[in-house]
Amino acid sequence: MPISSNSIGSLLTSLVFITSISSLTLKTKDVIFEDGDSIILNCTYFKINTEYIAYRTIKWQKLIGDVFKNIALFSPPGGYRPYIPYEMQPFYNNRTELIAPNISRSAVMIIKDPICSDQGVYRCWIEYYSENSVKEQTSGSVVKLKSNPKEPEKFQLFPNELDEKQSISILCSANVGSPLGNIKIWKISQYNDTPVLLHESEATTNETGKCTEFIDVHITYTVTRVDNGALFRCSSQNNMTQGPGPYKDSLKISVLYVPDKPVITLTPLKSLYFVGDYLTIQCITDSNPPPVFTWKFQPHNKSLETVIKKSPDISKLVFDTLKTTDSGTYSCMATNAARLNSANVTSSVSIYVSHSEISNQGCNQCGYITVCQQYDGKTECVTNKWVPIAIVFILISVSFAVASIVLIKNKSASQDDGGYQAHAEIANTHVYSALQSHQAETGVYTTLPSHQPETGVYTSLQSHHPETGVYTSLQSHQPETGAYTSLQSNQPETAAYTSLQSHQPETGVYTSLQFHKPETGVYTSLQSHQPETGLYTSLQSHKPETGVYTSLQSQRPETDEYTSLQSQRPETGEHGSLQSHKPETGEYTSIDNVS
Repeated sequence: MPISSNSIGSLLTSLVFITSISSLTLKTKDVIFEDGDSIILNCTYFKINTEYIAYRTIKWQKLIGDVFKNIALFSPPGGYRPYIPYEMQPFYNNRTELIAPNISRSAVMIIKDPICSDQGVYRCWIEYYSENSVKEQTSGSVVKLKSNPKEPEKFQLFPNELDEKQSISILCSANVGSPLGNIKIWKISQYNDTPVLLHESEATTNETGKCTEFIDVHITYTVTRVDNGALFRCSSQNNMTQGPGPYKDSLKISVLYVPDKPVITLTPLKSLYFVGDYLTIQCITDSNPPPVFTWKFQPHNKSLETVIKKSPDISKLVFDTLKTTDSGTYSCMATNAARLNSANVTSSVSIYVSHSEISNQGCNQCGYITVCQQYDGKTECVTNKWVPIAIVFILISVSFAVASIVLIKNKSASQDDGGYQAHAEIANTHVYSALQSHQAETGVYTTLPSHQPETGVYTSLQSHHPETGVYTSLQSHQPETGAYTSLQSNQPETAAYTSLQSHQPETGVYTSLQFHKPETGVYTSLQSHQPETGLYTSLQSHKPETGVYTSLQSQRPETDEYTSLQSQRPETGEHGSLQSHKPETGEYTSIDNVS
């Protein structure tokens, strides 16, 4: 017959008793063991010399049912060897060790490879003689197995997606260890990380071969919309666990629900809006899946209602600048695809947009750096934000210009050892000259620009002869005569090349000369125009020793006479071609001569 915990407590309280006044005392301890440990029952006694303990009157006893039965008998030092009573040998033989009292006066029973039934209430009992009478002394010891709980082996939820007010099934199985283990089911909301306890199982005695307890729990839980996105937890713990033990979490569940009646907000909130005001109308509701918003508008004093926006993710109407035509009633309808049958929910709001009372006089009061702004039916002058930006930009530009001038002047005055550069400006004559020269032993390079405003004369010279790939470029302009000269020359020992252009406005003469004789693949190209006579001449010549080729064109405007000559004499497969036209007589001549 099982004994309740209250009966065990009362029994342990009465274990230690003395039949008469005695000095003999006993000392025992409670034992908590884990898997793989041994149970050590140690009974230590203290007595005086006038007290006598007979052989085999020191006993370890175990509470079996409601009676303490002997499981091991001991004698005082020098007495018989300790032994296990015959009826208990099937339970303890081959897995116990008995140590008889000696100088330490301790009776020790060691139980190896404990099993579940080794847990329980034990006591040490001694019978002894004192003052010509028989006396008894006892001391109790409670033996418990400590086995850590294990992570749940099975944790299932079904279904994972459901409508609100439906029930979800939760199944959890776990080895809760010992002693007195249990399972707890928790819920963790997506809005709060603190677990909420939903269920705690009773401790069971479904003992396994390792003296631990295996528990199965199956519960149902009715969900609401606030449970959307929540997860559930199954934890395993026992009396030896500090707080919740090992646990396993489920996936998050999805609770489907239809939208509530929307709430419409106005930002800013006013009883009357004016033309030009800013306004945001927002429709707020919650549902899973997310709601689809449909906006409708009905102007004041009209019965026609129109759909102005339908979107699954935009719940706002934004007016950057209100107009009088925006006055009316705005309705927001929210729907979604939840499986529950529910009518669509709609909310409405009316707004009124009025012309603001703006006087031109109010705008006329605004200065150069302010602008006229209309807001909330009032006119006010506010600072134009671009004015200070423009002022800052002008100041930066002026500072940059001044800094640039200073840098240019400082640079113009600099000199170094590898050559020189100079800049001179004579204010009285406005003469400007700049000379650069470089002779690095001697990669001679010279560039000279010169300008004399009083005469307008401009001269530009470039020269390069690094021993001596001579190169010369000259440009000259004299405004008093209009003369312009451009010369290029290159004589790298001496694939001479000369290019000359010259223009003299006083006579109108224009000359263009190209000349090349690389010792001597002579090539000459000359164009000349003399406006006083109108004479135009174009000459090309080629004599590469001497595949002579000559091409001449000539025109005399006073007579309109035109002559074109081509000639070739490659020693001498002579070829000549002449064309001539004289308009005064209408004479035209074409001669082709081949030898």
